[in-house]
Amino acid sequence: MTVGTALFHILNTQAFSRIDRDISELQDQVSSGKNDPRFSADLERGQRLSVANEQKVMIDRFKRNGERAQARIAAADSTFDSMTQIMQRFNELAIQGGNATVSPSDRQAMSLEAERLRESLYQLANTRDESGRPLFGGYLTEGNAFIDGPNGIEYRGDGGQIQMRLSENAVVQTNLTGEEIFLSVEDQNGQKRNVFDMIDDLIRTFASDGAHITSEKTRPDSMTVQFDFQRQTEQWSFDVTGTNGTAHIQVDASADNPEAIRDAINAVQAETGVTATLSDDRLSVVIKTAGDVSIANVATVPDRNGVLASVPNDDGTYAKLVSKGRTATDQITAMSRAAEHMSNRRTEIGAMGAAIERYQDVLLNREQILDAAISGLEDLDLAKAITNLQKLLVNRDAAHQTFVKIGQKTLFDFIR
Repeated sequence: MTVGTALFHILNTQAFSRIDRDISELQDQVSSGKNDPRFSADLERGQRLSVANEQKVMIDRFKRNGERAQARIAAADSTFDSMTQIMQRFNELAIQGGNATVSPSDRQAMSLEAERLRESLYQLANTRDESGRPLFGGYLTEGNAFIDGPNGIEYRGDGGQIQMRLSENAVVQTNLTGEEIFLSVEDQNGQKRNVFDMIDDLIRTFASDGAHITSEKTRPDSMTVQFDFQRQTEQWSFDVTGTNGTAHIQVDASADNPEAIRDAINAVQAETGVTATLSDDRLSVVIKTAGDVSIANVATVPDRNGVLASVPNDDGTYAKLVSKGRTATDQITAMSRAAEHMSNRRTEIGAMGAAIERYQDVLLNREQILDAAISGLEDLDLAKAITNLQKLLVNRDAAHQTFVKIGQKTLFDFIR
Protein backbone atom coordinates (compact mmCIF):
# COMPACT_ATOMS: atom_id res chain seq x y z
CA MET A 1 0.00 0.00 0.00
CA THR A 2 1.38 3.39 -0.96
CA VAL A 3 1.17 6.09 1.68
CA GLY A 4 1.18 9.64 0.39
CA THR A 5 2.56 12.60 2.26
CA ALA A 6 -0.92 13.96 3.10
CA LEU A 7 -2.18 10.66 4.47
CA PHE A 8 1.07 10.19 6.39
CA HIS A 9 0.51 13.53 8.13
CA ILE A 10 -3.15 12.70 8.93
CA LEU A 11 -2.37 9.31 10.44
CA ASN A 12 0.44 10.67 12.57
CA THR A 13 -1.65 13.60 13.75
CA GLN A 14 -4.40 11.17 14.91
CA ALA A 15 -1.84 8.99 16.65
CA PHE A 16 -0.35 11.99 18.47
CA SER A 17 -3.87 13.07 19.54
CA ARG A 18 -4.54 9.63 21.06
CA ILE A 19 -1.23 9.69 22.90
CA ASP A 20 -1.87 13.24 24.19
CA ARG A 21 -5.38 12.21 25.32
CA ASP A 22 -4.01 9.18 27.18
CA ILE A 23 -1.33 11.35 28.79
CA SER A 24 -3.91 14.00 29.79
CA GLU A 25 -6.23 11.37 31.34
CA LEU A 26 -3.37 9.74 33.22
CA GLN A 27 -2.18 13.13 34.45
CA ASP A 28 -5.71 13.89 35.72
CA GLN A 29 -5.78 10.56 37.57
CA VAL A 30 -2.37 11.24 39.14
CA SER A 31 -3.56 14.71 40.15
CA SER A 32 -6.80 13.40 41.74
CA GLY A 33 -5.35 10.20 43.08
CA LYS A 34 -8.40 8.33 41.73
CA ASN A 35 -8.77 5.62 39.12
CA ASP A 36 -10.77 6.22 35.97
CA PRO A 37 -14.36 5.49 37.15
CA ARG A 38 -15.67 4.55 33.71
CA PHE A 39 -16.69 0.96 33.04
CA SER A 40 -14.79 1.15 29.75
CA ALA A 41 -11.54 1.66 31.69
CA ASP A 42 -12.00 -1.50 33.83
CA LEU A 43 -15.31 -3.37 33.64
CA GLU A 44 -14.78 -5.62 36.67
CA ARG A 45 -13.56 -2.79 38.88
CA GLY A 46 -16.43 -0.58 37.72
CA GLN A 47 -19.01 -3.24 38.60
CA ARG A 48 -17.52 -3.84 42.05
CA LEU A 49 -17.36 -0.11 42.70
CA SER A 50 -20.98 0.34 41.65
CA VAL A 51 -22.14 -2.40 44.03
CA ALA A 52 -20.10 -0.96 46.87
CA ASN A 53 -21.51 2.53 46.32
CA GLU A 54 -25.07 1.14 46.30
CA GLN A 55 -24.36 -0.57 49.63
CA LYS A 56 -22.95 2.71 50.98
CA VAL A 57 -26.14 4.58 50.00
CA MET A 58 -28.27 1.90 51.69
CA ILE A 59 -26.20 2.02 54.89
CA ASP A 60 -26.44 5.81 54.95
CA ARG A 61 -30.23 5.46 54.78
CA PHE A 62 -30.23 2.95 57.63
CA LYS A 63 -28.00 5.28 59.69
CA ARG A 64 -30.38 8.19 59.15
CA ASN A 65 -33.26 5.96 60.28
CA GLY A 66 -31.22 5.07 63.35
CA GLU A 67 -30.55 8.72 64.12
CA ARG A 68 -34.27 9.53 63.91
CA ALA A 69 -35.03 6.52 66.10
CA GLN A 70 -32.44 7.63 68.66
CA ALA A 71 -33.94 11.12 68.70
CA ARG A 72 -37.42 9.69 69.45
CA ILE A 73 -36.02 7.41 72.16
CA ALA A 74 -34.03 10.28 73.71
CA ALA A 75 -37.15 12.47 73.79
CA ALA A 76 -39.18 9.65 75.34
CA ASP A 77 -36.51 8.88 77.94
CA SER A 78 -36.26 12.53 78.95
CA THR A 79 -40.05 12.72 79.25
CA PHE A 80 -40.14 9.52 81.29
CA ASP A 81 -37.56 10.97 83.65
CA SER A 82 -39.94 13.82 84.50
CA MET A 83 -43.02 11.57 84.61
CA THR A 84 -41.31 9.08 86.92
CA GLN A 85 -40.42 11.86 89.35
CA ILE A 86 -44.03 13.09 89.30
CA MET A 87 -45.36 9.60 90.04
CA GLN A 88 -42.91 9.23 92.92
CA ARG A 89 -44.26 12.47 94.37
CA PHE A 90 -47.82 11.22 93.99
CA ASN A 91 -46.76 8.13 95.90
CA GLU A 92 -45.40 10.30 98.72
CA LEU A 93 -48.62 12.34 98.80
CA ALA A 94 -50.67 9.14 98.99
CA ILE A 95 -48.68 7.99 102.01
CA GLN A 96 -49.20 11.36 103.71
CA GLY A 97 -52.89 11.43 102.82
CA GLY A 98 -53.42 7.97 104.27
CA ASN A 99 -52.63 9.37 107.71
CA ALA A 100 -55.89 10.20 109.49
CA THR A 101 -54.16 12.86 111.61
CA VAL A 102 -53.43 15.16 108.64
CA SER A 103 -55.09 18.53 109.23
CA PRO A 104 -57.66 19.99 106.80
CA SER A 105 -55.26 22.79 105.83
CA ASP A 106 -52.55 20.27 105.04
CA ARG A 107 -55.01 18.27 102.96
CA GLN A 108 -55.90 21.39 101.03
CA ALA A 109 -52.22 22.08 100.33
CA MET A 110 -51.72 18.48 99.24
CA SER A 111 -54.75 18.75 96.95
CA LEU A 112 -53.37 21.89 95.28
CA GLU A 113 -49.98 20.26 94.76
CA ALA A 114 -51.61 17.12 93.36
CA GLU A 115 -53.66 19.21 90.92
CA ARG A 116 -50.50 20.92 89.65
CA LEU A 117 -48.72 17.60 89.32
CA ARG A 118 -51.68 16.18 87.41
CA GLU A 119 -51.53 19.09 84.96
CA SER A 120 -47.77 18.60 84.52
CA LEU A 121 -48.23 14.90 83.84
CA TYR A 122 -51.00 15.71 81.36
CA GLN A 123 -48.70 18.10 79.48
CA LEU A 124 -45.91 15.52 79.43
CA ALA A 125 -48.32 12.89 78.09
CA ASN A 126 -48.90 15.23 75.12
CA THR A 127 -45.19 15.72 74.39
CA ARG A 128 -44.33 15.87 70.67
CA ASP A 129 -41.32 14.50 68.82
CA GLU A 130 -38.97 16.44 66.52
CA SER A 131 -41.44 16.14 63.63
CA GLY A 132 -44.32 17.57 65.69
CA ARG A 133 -46.31 14.37 66.08
CA PRO A 134 -47.48 13.19 69.53
CA LEU A 135 -44.70 11.15 71.12
CA PHE A 136 -47.13 8.74 72.80
CA GLY A 137 -50.01 8.89 70.29
CA GLY A 138 -49.19 5.84 68.18
CA TYR A 139 -49.92 6.69 64.53
CA LEU A 140 -51.68 9.93 65.53
CA THR A 141 -50.14 12.84 63.59
CA GLU A 142 -52.31 15.79 64.57
CA GLY A 143 -53.91 17.00 67.78
CA ASN A 144 -53.15 15.85 71.30
CA ALA A 145 -52.84 12.25 72.35
CA PHE A 146 -54.78 13.02 75.56
CA ILE A 147 -57.80 15.25 76.10
CA ASP A 148 -58.94 16.56 79.49
CA GLY A 149 -62.76 16.47 79.37
CA PRO A 150 -65.78 16.10 81.62
CA ASN A 151 -65.02 12.40 82.12
CA GLY A 152 -61.42 13.01 83.05
CA ILE A 153 -58.31 12.66 80.90
CA GLU A 154 -58.94 10.32 77.99
CA TYR A 155 -56.64 8.84 75.34
CA ARG A 156 -57.35 9.87 71.74
CA GLY A 157 -54.38 8.13 70.11
CA ASP A 158 -54.18 4.54 68.91
CA GLY A 159 -52.05 1.45 69.45
CA GLY A 160 -49.76 2.07 66.47
CA GLN A 161 -46.13 1.05 66.84
CA ILE A 162 -43.64 3.34 65.08
CA GLN A 163 -40.95 1.14 63.52
CA MET A 164 -37.68 1.94 61.78
CA ARG A 165 -35.66 -0.32 59.47
CA LEU A 166 -32.03 -0.37 60.61
CA SER A 167 -30.73 -3.12 58.33
CA GLU A 168 -31.87 -5.39 55.54
CA ASN A 169 -33.47 -7.74 58.09
CA ALA A 170 -33.89 -5.64 61.25
CA VAL A 171 -36.90 -3.48 62.13
CA VAL A 172 -37.03 -1.92 65.61
CA GLN A 173 -39.87 -0.31 67.55
CA THR A 174 -39.22 3.28 68.58
CA ASN A 175 -42.23 4.14 70.73
CA LEU A 176 -44.63 3.16 73.46
CA THR A 177 -48.24 4.21 73.06
CA GLY A 178 -50.28 6.22 75.52
CA GLU A 179 -52.37 3.13 76.12
CA GLU A 180 -49.33 1.12 77.19
CA ILE A 181 -48.00 3.89 79.42
CA PHE A 182 -51.09 5.47 80.97
CA LEU A 183 -54.03 3.08 80.54
CA SER A 184 -52.64 -0.26 81.64
CA VAL A 185 -51.76 0.07 85.32
CA GLU A 186 -52.94 -3.07 87.08
CA ASP A 187 -54.69 -2.21 90.34
CA GLN A 188 -55.06 -4.41 93.40
CA ASN A 189 -58.23 -5.92 91.89
CA GLY A 190 -56.31 -7.04 88.78
CA GLN A 191 -58.02 -4.47 86.55
CA LYS A 192 -56.24 -2.26 84.01
CA ARG A 193 -56.73 1.36 84.97
CA ASN A 194 -56.06 4.83 83.63
CA VAL A 195 -53.25 6.54 85.57
CA PHE A 196 -55.14 9.82 85.45
CA ASP A 197 -58.29 8.21 86.90
CA MET A 198 -56.17 6.85 89.72
CA ILE A 199 -54.74 10.31 90.33
CA ASP A 200 -58.27 11.75 90.39
CA ASP A 201 -59.16 9.15 93.03
CA LEU A 202 -56.19 10.31 95.09
CA ILE A 203 -57.09 13.99 94.74
CA ARG A 204 -60.66 13.19 95.79
CA THR A 205 -59.39 11.80 99.10
CA PHE A 206 -57.73 15.17 99.80
CA ALA A 207 -61.09 16.99 99.75
CA SER A 208 -62.65 18.30 102.95
CA ASP A 209 -64.87 15.22 103.12
CA GLY A 210 -62.09 12.90 101.96
CA ALA A 211 -61.98 11.23 105.36
CA HIS A 212 -65.54 9.98 104.75
CA ILE A 213 -64.65 8.14 101.53
CA THR A 214 -65.04 4.42 102.06
CA SER A 215 -65.78 1.25 100.14
CA GLU A 216 -67.98 -0.20 102.91
CA LYS A 217 -70.60 1.22 105.28
CA THR A 218 -72.33 -0.48 108.22
CA ARG A 219 -75.23 0.87 110.31
CA PRO A 220 -77.57 -0.65 112.92
CA ASP A 221 -81.03 -1.74 111.77
CA SER A 222 -81.40 0.44 108.65
CA MET A 223 -79.51 2.52 106.10
CA THR A 224 -80.54 5.05 103.51
CA VAL A 225 -78.41 4.74 100.35
CA GLN A 226 -78.50 7.43 97.72
CA PHE A 227 -77.11 5.91 94.54
CA ASP A 228 -75.56 8.24 91.96
CA PHE A 229 -77.71 7.03 89.09
CA GLN A 230 -77.07 8.24 85.55
CA ARG A 231 -79.73 8.78 82.91
CA GLN A 232 -78.28 5.95 80.83
CA THR A 233 -78.61 2.42 82.12
CA GLU A 234 -75.57 1.03 83.90
CA GLN A 235 -74.81 -2.35 85.41
CA TRP A 236 -74.57 -1.91 89.17
CA SER A 237 -73.01 -4.42 91.54
CA PHE A 238 -72.52 -4.40 95.31
CA ASP A 239 -72.59 -6.64 98.38
CA VAL A 240 -75.41 -6.42 100.94
CA THR A 241 -74.99 -8.01 104.38
CA GLY A 242 -77.73 -8.54 106.95
CA THR A 243 -78.50 -10.86 109.85
CA ASN A 244 -78.73 -13.92 107.58
CA GLY A 245 -75.57 -13.37 105.57
CA THR A 246 -74.14 -11.64 102.49
CA ALA A 247 -75.37 -11.60 98.91
CA HIS A 248 -73.68 -10.17 95.83
CA ILE A 249 -76.14 -8.18 93.75
CA GLN A 250 -75.79 -7.33 90.07
CA VAL A 251 -78.52 -5.39 88.31
CA ASP A 252 -79.11 -2.87 85.51
CA ALA A 253 -80.43 0.45 86.80
CA SER A 254 -80.71 4.12 85.91
CA ALA A 255 -82.17 7.39 87.20
CA ASP A 256 -85.43 6.43 85.50
CA ASN A 257 -85.46 2.96 87.03
CA PRO A 258 -84.21 3.02 90.66
CA GLU A 259 -86.79 0.34 91.46
CA ALA A 260 -84.41 -2.20 89.92
CA ILE A 261 -82.05 -1.82 92.89
CA ARG A 262 -84.91 -2.22 95.38
CA ASP A 263 -86.24 -5.30 93.62
CA ALA A 264 -82.80 -6.92 93.38
CA ILE A 265 -82.20 -6.51 97.13
CA ASN A 266 -85.62 -7.93 97.99
CA ALA A 267 -84.99 -10.87 95.66
CA VAL A 268 -82.20 -12.12 97.97
CA GLN A 269 -83.98 -11.39 101.25
CA ALA A 270 -83.82 -15.02 102.28
CA GLU A 271 -80.02 -14.96 102.02
CA THR A 272 -79.46 -11.67 103.79
CA GLY A 273 -82.46 -10.92 105.98
CA VAL A 274 -82.50 -7.44 104.38
CA THR A 275 -85.53 -5.70 102.88
CA ALA A 276 -85.52 -2.60 100.68
CA THR A 277 -87.96 0.20 99.96
CA LEU A 278 -87.77 3.27 97.76
CA SER A 279 -87.90 6.73 99.30
CA ASP A 280 -90.81 8.98 98.38
CA ASP A 281 -88.63 11.10 96.10
CA ARG A 282 -87.29 7.91 94.39
CA LEU A 283 -83.72 9.14 94.94
CA SER A 284 -82.73 6.78 97.75
CA VAL A 285 -83.10 3.12 98.67
CA VAL A 286 -83.79 2.33 102.34
CA ILE A 287 -82.51 -1.08 103.46
CA LYS A 288 -83.44 -2.66 106.79
CA THR A 289 -82.69 -5.74 108.85
CA ALA A 290 -83.02 -6.89 112.45
CA GLY A 291 -79.37 -6.12 113.27
CA ASP A 292 -76.45 -4.47 111.53
CA VAL A 293 -76.82 -3.88 107.80
CA SER A 294 -73.94 -3.06 105.49
CA ILE A 295 -73.23 -2.31 101.85
CA ALA A 296 -69.82 -2.73 100.26
CA ASN A 297 -67.88 -2.97 96.99
CA VAL A 298 -70.18 -0.77 94.94
CA ALA A 299 -69.18 -0.71 91.27
CA THR A 300 -70.58 0.06 87.84
CA VAL A 301 -70.05 -1.19 84.29
CA PRO A 302 -68.71 0.69 82.51
CA ASP A 303 -66.35 1.53 85.35
CA ARG A 304 -67.05 4.96 86.76
CA ASN A 305 -64.74 6.99 88.99
CA GLY A 306 -65.75 9.01 91.98
CA VAL A 307 -68.46 8.61 94.57
CA LEU A 308 -71.08 6.07 93.51
CA ALA A 309 -73.37 6.27 96.55
CA SER A 310 -73.82 8.27 99.75
CA VAL A 311 -75.06 7.22 103.19
CA PRO A 312 -75.99 9.85 105.84
CA ASN A 313 -74.21 9.64 109.18
CA ASP A 314 -75.73 10.61 112.54
CA ASP A 315 -73.61 13.78 112.70
CA GLY A 316 -75.03 15.16 109.47
CA THR A 317 -72.07 14.17 107.31
CA TYR A 318 -72.23 11.58 104.55
CA ALA A 319 -70.22 8.43 104.03
CA LYS A 320 -69.05 8.46 100.41
CA LEU A 321 -69.07 4.99 98.88
CA VAL A 322 -66.48 4.33 96.17
CA SER A 323 -65.39 1.19 94.37
CA LYS A 324 -63.05 -1.20 96.12
CA GLY A 325 -59.45 -0.02 96.11
CA ARG A 326 -60.23 3.71 95.89
CA THR A 327 -60.23 4.85 99.50
CA ALA A 328 -57.51 7.03 101.03
CA THR A 329 -55.56 4.08 102.42
CA ASP A 330 -55.95 2.20 99.13
CA GLN A 331 -54.22 5.07 97.31
CA ILE A 332 -50.90 4.14 98.90
CA THR A 333 -50.93 0.83 97.06
CA ALA A 334 -52.44 2.37 93.93
CA MET A 335 -49.81 5.09 93.58
CA SER A 336 -47.04 2.64 94.36
CA ARG A 337 -48.26 0.41 91.54
CA ALA A 338 -48.58 3.38 89.18
CA ALA A 339 -45.05 4.59 89.97
CA GLU A 340 -43.66 1.09 89.48
CA HIS A 341 -45.56 0.77 86.20
CA MET A 342 -44.08 4.06 84.93
CA SER A 343 -40.59 2.95 85.93
CA ASN A 344 -41.04 -0.35 84.09
CA ARG A 345 -42.17 1.44 80.93
CA ARG A 346 -39.08 3.64 81.11
CA THR A 347 -36.97 0.48 81.30
CA GLU A 348 -38.62 -0.69 78.06
CA ILE A 349 -37.70 2.59 76.39
CA GLY A 350 -34.13 2.16 77.61
CA ALA A 351 -34.00 -1.35 76.13
CA MET A 352 -35.20 0.02 72.78
CA GLY A 353 -32.48 2.67 72.88
CA ALA A 354 -29.81 0.06 73.66
CA ALA A 355 -30.95 -2.10 70.73
CA ILE A 356 -30.83 0.87 68.35
CA GLU A 357 -27.35 1.78 69.57
CA ARG A 358 -26.14 -1.77 68.88
CA TYR A 359 -27.49 -1.62 65.34
CA GLN A 360 -25.83 1.77 64.84
CA ASP A 361 -22.50 0.27 65.91
CA VAL A 362 -22.94 -2.55 63.40
CA LEU A 363 -23.75 -0.03 60.65
CA LEU A 364 -20.66 2.01 61.54
CA ASN A 365 -18.49 -1.09 61.28
CA ARG A 366 -20.03 -2.00 57.92
CA GLU A 367 -19.51 1.55 56.69
CA GLN A 368 -15.82 1.45 57.62
CA ILE A 369 -15.38 -1.85 55.76
CA LEU A 370 -17.14 -0.44 52.69
CA ASP A 371 -15.11 2.76 52.80
CA ALA A 372 -11.94 0.68 52.79
CA ALA A 373 -13.23 -1.40 49.86
CA ILE A 374 -14.29 1.69 47.89
CA SER A 375 -10.96 3.34 48.62
CA GLY A 376 -9.14 0.27 47.30
CA LEU A 377 -11.16 0.39 44.09
CA GLU A 378 -11.05 4.15 43.62
CA ASP A 379 -7.55 5.04 44.81
CA LEU A 380 -4.86 5.14 42.13
CA ASP A 381 -1.64 3.12 42.29
CA LEU A 382 0.59 6.19 41.97
CA ALA A 383 3.85 4.31 41.36
CA LYS A 384 2.32 2.31 38.53
CA ALA A 385 0.53 5.35 37.10
CA ILE A 386 3.70 7.51 37.09
CA THR A 387 5.66 4.72 35.40
CA ASN A 388 2.98 4.43 32.71
CA LEU A 389 2.92 8.23 32.33
CA GLN A 390 6.68 8.32 31.83
CA LYS A 391 6.44 5.58 29.21
CA LEU A 392 3.75 7.52 27.35
CA LEU A 393 5.83 10.71 27.42
CA VAL A 394 8.92 8.88 26.12
CA ASN A 395 6.89 7.18 23.39
CA ARG A 396 5.33 10.50 22.39
CA ASP A 397 8.70 12.26 22.18
CA ALA A 398 10.21 9.38 20.17
CA ALA A 399 7.26 9.40 17.81
CA HIS A 400 7.58 13.15 17.32
CA GLN A 401 11.26 12.84 16.49
CA THR A 402 10.61 9.99 14.05
CA PHE A 403 7.79 11.91 12.39
CA VAL A 404 9.94 15.01 11.99
CA LYS A 405 12.86 13.04 10.58
CA ILE A 406 10.73 11.15 8.08
CA GLY A 407 8.75 14.27 7.19
CA GLN A 408 11.95 16.12 6.19
CA LYS A 409 12.80 13.63 3.44
CA THR A 410 11.68 14.11 -0.20
CA LEU A 411 11.67 11.94 -3.34
CA PHE A 412 14.99 13.45 -4.40
CA ASP A 413 16.64 12.12 -1.22
CA PHE A 414 15.77 8.58 -2.32
CA ILE A 415 16.77 9.12 -6.03
CA ARG A 416 20.32 10.22 -5.17
